[in-house]
Amino acid sequence: PVQFSKFFDHIDLGAHGIAGLTGLDGIVRARGGSGSEKIGDDVSGSQAFRHLRVASEGSYVSDGKFDGTARVFSYATIPDYPLYVAVGIGIDDVLAAPHRDRWTLFGIGGILTTIIISLTWFLAREEKRRHAAELTGRRRAEEERDLNRDFLDSVIESVPATIFVKNVRDHRYILINRAAEKLWGVSRADVIGKTPYDLFRKETADFITLSDNKLAQSGA
Repeated sequence: PVQFSKFFDHIDLGAHGIAGLTGLDGIVRARGGSGSEKIGDDVSGSQAFRHLRVASEGSYVSDGKFDGTARVFSYATIPDYPLYVAVGIGIDDVLAAPHRDRWTLFGIGGILTTIIISLTWFLAREEKRRHAAELTGRRRAEEERDLNRDFLDSVIESVPATIFVKNVRDHRYILINRAAEKLWGVSRADVIGKTPYDLFRKETADFITLSDNKLAQSGA
């Protein structure tokens, strides 16, 4: 909003001119020139909104309801964004200008066209930057996750203690390390996906399952 407001401030709108970028929800996102509206104000009850319901772009003469200054307005929605731009030139400024018909027809329209082109380019650029940043952040997170996983796998495989992981619901083994393979005298391919009842005698499997259930219930 601040960048857009600075952009509007560099446009010559005359003594009573106003330019604004507003969401289709009625909230002012950026503004420049004179006028009483501020960023964050709700202008959904304005004439611009009544005209937006009829057409996505056009012109009208305001009644000066918000700040007491009547203006000639042109407005248009921003393609692919829930925003519209409105540019208003004070009636007194229009009438005071030489060649007022040309100013009214071409001056406001030219300003509006310039703003829309600039805003569309800026919004597209920011969207591309944001997308690139998201991709970069996601890629870094994935790389860090893979590094952490590789490190954890290396630690699990290297420690001399027996390590195994089971699914708490069905008690099937989903991971064992090299030390467990040596202790049990089996390969992990023969263990992964099986329950204690597939690998041990019933008495032993009963004891292992009971211990697992107690451990799960304790929340450890």
